[in-house]
Amino acid sequence: MNSIAELQVRLGEMGYILRPAGTNILDLYTSLDDPAAVRIELARAPDARAQEAIMAFIEAVGQQAAAEAITVLNALARTQAVVRIDVPEDVDEGVWFDIVDHCASLSEGNGLVQVDGEGFYENGVLILTLQ
Repeated sequence: MNSIAELQVRLGEMGYILRPAGTNILDLYTSLDDPAAVRIELARAPDARAQEAIMAFIEAVGQQAAAEAITVLNALARTQAVVRIDVPEDVDEGVWFDIVDHCASLSEGNGLVQVDGEGFYENGVLILTLQ
């Protein structure tokens, strides 16, 4: 994913209200009177923010003994972009799933999804739990 524009188009077609909040940053609202935004931010691998996230994931996964840790480490080594999604607690789960599904589809099956407090998912299946 080189730009957040394709994700913006797909989510806009689904009826979400999207407002640019910076370069490769979107705020998503479910309605015009929605006070809480879901923030979506894209950082490419050369960016310091992406490198920090990748290194933190490598450190956490490297401590795991599970065989699936190798799959995750290999994916992290090939990472070209990190999409960070900040979801307020009161956001409907369906919104979260829409965003994650579209981010995953844009990676064309070559990416993983990491959920804080859960772990790494591949094709919607939890493959490595992180404590």
